[in-house]
Amino acid sequence: MKRYDFRFCSLAVPDDWVPVPPLGLKEPRQSPERLELRVAEEWLASPVSASDYASQQRKRFASAHGDLELVREGALPKSSLQTGAFLIFEYENEDGLIFREMWIFRSQGPQVASLALLGPSGPNRFRDQVFEAIAQSFELRGSEFLAQAQSQPLLGGLTNLPSPTADPAHPLQKFPRACVALPVPKGWEVRREEGGATVLLRSGSEIRLRRVLEHAGKPDVWFSETLQQLRATPGSLVLAYHHGALADGRRHAAILADESARSRSWTTAASSRVLRVEIADKQPLEWILRAPANALKDGQTVLEGLIAGLVFLDPAEWETCPAEDWVHLTLRGPWKVQGPGTYTHPEPFLLLQLSRQESPATLESLRPRFLDSLRRSFKVQRHSTEQETLGLFRGLEALRYSGKGRTAIQAIWVRSEADLYSCLVTGADPKGAEELFLAVVEGLRLPRMREST
Repeated sequence: MKRYDFRFCSLAVPDDWVPVPPLGLKEPRQSPERLELRVAEEWLASPVSASDYASQQRKRFASAHGDLELVREGALPKSSLQTGAFLIFEYENEDGLIFREMWIFRSQGPQVASLALLGPSGPNRFRDQVFEAIAQSFELRGSEFLAQAQSQPLLGGLTNLPSPTADPAHPLQKFPRACVALPVPKGWEVRREEGGATVLLRSGSEIRLRRVLEHAGKPDVWFSETLQQLRATPGSLVLAYHHGALADGRRHAAILADESARSRSWTTAASSRVLRVEIADKQPLEWILRAPANALKDGQTVLEGLIAGLVFLDPAEWETCPAEDWVHLTLRGPWKVQGPGTYTHPEPFLLLQLSRQESPATLESLRPRFLDSLRRSFKVQRHSTEQETLGLFRGLEALRYSGKGRTAIQAIWVRSEADLYSCLVTGADPKGAEELFLAVVEGLRLPRMREST
């Protein structure tokens, strides 16, 4: 048996098993009897034991497979702070073949890792031996950062009625890149960073605010991504977390951590705390409070006052800086994030799509596929004026296209090193679409790209 380490779990499999990207392994033989596995990870709003989670999954599996037959279920020995449980069941797939699956769950705090083992049905001693050996080796990896984590409210003044109100002595200051105006308390220095973040500073404490552009305002997504980031940050130790609704009904998630706990010795400086919060609102906002441990309570009071007293600006005053760090651009007005790299303006309608992907192919070879896809997607008129140019742009291979379909279309693809970058602008107003496209192109900051003149 050899051991495989995934990002969040570890297990041992027979020596000849081969990886199946992104999160699987299998026997090398091609046969209906072949054994294989896959792993997955989930972060939950509240802690749950592996046994309770397995019970929930059993009901879900039964709903998905009407002919599901439960063979066996039970708990696994506790490993450190991790709990374990398993399910074994058989079912008939769409092709009429019957399979056996063994599911193993390991949980610690809000984290659950699952292992699914798939093989032939019926009595099979070899399958059972292999499944049992793999199941016994399965464990969470890197979960030490959750060793002290407790589920508890972290914004007490905002989760209990009545909520704190804004202090009228603190006049509102506008922060267009966060889409809000804030009642900044006296004595706090304000800094506006180029990337769009707002930072308030005072006596060793810091409150950072930014508009979240990576997802469409879903605290559960933020919660999962933030915990994964903390797991990958050496020294981080989660102390508490909460996922729920504020008193006014807005969904939020919060995580309190000591980001240097595991690397601190008794000779080092005093500990500090980092409280991260995301709140779903007209625009999703992330707040990060950094403060010495003895100043955390005061910092939380200030943070709650800022959240309670903020006012969203008129959408015409909003400023959006795309999350993609390879383009420097400020979109002014009521722009919304529709998905990764996708930004829309309602009236007049404008769509901006930005993407980066690995691609070894040349733009010359990709050119027909890219242009055909644009023509089909936007119903470019057969006899409309189209322009396309393949050549060099600021020292890099580039393909540029413009055309007219249901809307005006402007696009450019640029190759830099092993990556292919694309920028697409469409709009009901050809002039507005072209102006935006030129601003996007001017703001490109790609590796090995020459400065614009």
